[in-house]
Amino acid sequence: MRRALILVLAMLTAACAGQRPFFQFTSKSAGRERITLLPGADGKVGKVIVSAGESRVTLDSAYATAEIRGGTVSKGEADQEASRARIEVALAALPRPPRKFTVFYQLDQSTLTPDSKQDLEAIRHYLANVIAPEVVVTGHADRLGPMAYNDELSLRRAKQIRQVLVEAGIPGDRIQVIARGEREPLIATPDNLSEPHNRRVEIKLR
Repeated sequence: MRRALILVLAMLTAACAGQRPFFQFTSKSAGRERITLLPGADGKVGKVIVSAGESRVTLDSAYATAEIRGGTVSKGEADQEASRARIEVALAALPRPPRKFTVFYQLDQSTLTPDSKQDLEAIRHYLANVIAPEVVVTGHADRLGPMAYNDELSLRRAKQIRQVLVEAGIPGDRIQVIARGEREPLIATPDNLSEPHNRRVEIKLR
């Protein structure tokens, strides 16, 4: 039977003070459940106790596994490389997590700041190499000027980014454009006050 793979996305924190968090990976097949302890980005792991009925197994090393079968738990395979390879195949099949990029604009313009021009080139290259991307482009403005004007300005900014992405080869029908004007500032300010961080476009890859 084909194995159903479930990734427990939540980080589990070890009970002992100062102990590193860890990731738990669970796979299931008919009559059996396997729990694998994954290392963190720094290669370190915490500790988890797996119990079933009167039996229990302690996992405290990278890719250590426990198997639950028939109401009892036992130590799983000792071959870390085989365990790692199996999990990497499963993780590769998961949907990619969403990513967000932000570029910033000069005052009262749809012209990017010099730093954001460089950032946009890197973003454009990244998105051009993503297979079948779905992109949401959201334009923003600061609170300088009338609200209606800022709505229009944020729309111009978002459309500009959309055009850059289309020219990079991303189909236009996969890019959604939203204009939020001054309604969603990164930094709250009084009305009619300029704030560089609020003059921006957010590019979200779903």
